[in-house]
Amino acid sequence: MILIELDKENQIFGQFPDYNTLNTIEHICPQNGRDTTGWTEYLGNDSDNEDLKRYIHTIGNLLLLSRPANSSASNNPFEEKVLNYPDLTFLDKDVRKIYDNGKIWDIESIKDRSNRLTVIALKVWAWAK
Repeated sequence: MILIELDKENQIFGQFPDYNTLNTIEHICPQNGRDTTGWTEYLGNDSDNEDLKRYIHTIGNLLLLSRPANSSASNNPFEEKVLNYPDLTFLDKDVRKIYDNGKIWDIESIKDRSNRLTVIALKVWAWAK
């Protein structure tokens, strides 16, 4: 629900995707299988960072995807994942911008995205004065 509300806050003209079909949570940097899919090499020094496991489960590393899209994304490399994300939501487009700007998906990118999403969350759930 949190990801849906963050996405709704940033959709233009109230044009919402069908959130009923976006019913799974994708971990951009995979929870498991990083060694077998090239993520360990891709992450470089971050792959040995003891905090990586914690960052993998933060909001900055998460997307809403349909079950088939999530299965297709699997533990694939970042470049492959991001090019196959459906580009339906603000959350998808936000990750695509990172890729398009030539940045890698590492702990720093996850922290930066978490911070951006936190700012949005503070708008969504602001206390009335």
